Amino acid sequence: TRFPRLRLDATLLGDAGAGAGDAGADPFNDDASRPAYAGLYEPASTGAGTVSARRLVAAQHALFEKAGGVRVDGVAAACEDEAGGVVVKLEGGGCVRGARALVCANASTNFRPLLPRRLKIELTTQTVRRRALAPEVQAACPNLPAIIVRGGASAFGAPTAAFDSVYIVPPRDYGDGAPAYKVGHGSHFERSLADEAAFRAWYEERDVEERVDSFARCELLGVARRLFRPSFVSPAEPTDRCVIPKTPTHRPYVHKFSDALGCCAGCNGYAAKSSDELGRLAQEMMFSPGAPDFGPEIPADSFLPVFDEEG
Repeated sequence: TRFPRLRLDATLLGDAGAGAGDAGADPFNDDASRPAYAGLYEPASTGAGTVSARRLVAAQHALFEKAGGVRVDGVAAACEDEAGGVVVKLEGGGCVRGARALVCANASTNFRPLLPRRLKIELTTQTVRRRALAPEVQAACPNLPAIIVRGGASAFGAPTAAFDSVYIVPPRDYGDGAPAYKVGHGSHFERSLADEAAFRAWYEERDVEERVDSFARCELLGVARRLFRPSFVSPAEPTDRCVIPKTPTHRPYVHKFSDALGCCAGCNGYAAKSSDELGRLAQEMMFSPGAPDFGPEIPADSFLPVFDEEG
């Protein structure tokens, strides 16, 4: 009722009931099989709202530099312990030395010898569509929250044979000056990337398995059209690609290999939005002489890595 112009029509999720165990049930229109829904909404007048991950990370960079930090633009080729600290060697020559180094390369961690052992991380693809809406539509929904529409009975984020979920992020400026809604998918269209070559091909749109990504783009466009019935501003439909590093523990790896070298990686798709807390955990680990004290409800072994012995 708060967003009368927004149509959340979950029936658009084709085959949504396939994972529910009853092929004949419609989980959205059948009272006997309709799933429970829950939501948390606070009006903007209370100070509630959403945080732009891009602006959050930009603010963190600004605070880092304000505190005296120095940014070095380059590609880390290797990271090694040395007497009195650690050295980071850069591609193209040069190096950076320090008392400690925290490797936060996330999806790219295993592409270079940055750590003594390879981490067990699965890289999976994600396709995202962005659409700008007409000003009158944006005016009708000034406080649109982030929304997740789920279908089927699979656990959220678990692989599924059906188009399991979509998410909608409120308007953000993605660098072109035109605020746009972002629509992304759940695990249905994900697939693994085997190595750095596949990783690069995915971002450079040289992917030989374009068929899966095309399905994702078409489904997401259908979602956007059904959710926002009024016409969009432009026919252009920017498509973003990203990669999620997943761990078998479903938790990030926050681990110290030596007093001088640690890592924070494998964030399972939550790196930006959880970056403040991940930074706190990593800082606590790096500066603790023994087992880190993450807090009263977080055991010290909560983020131990699983190593890829085959790599």
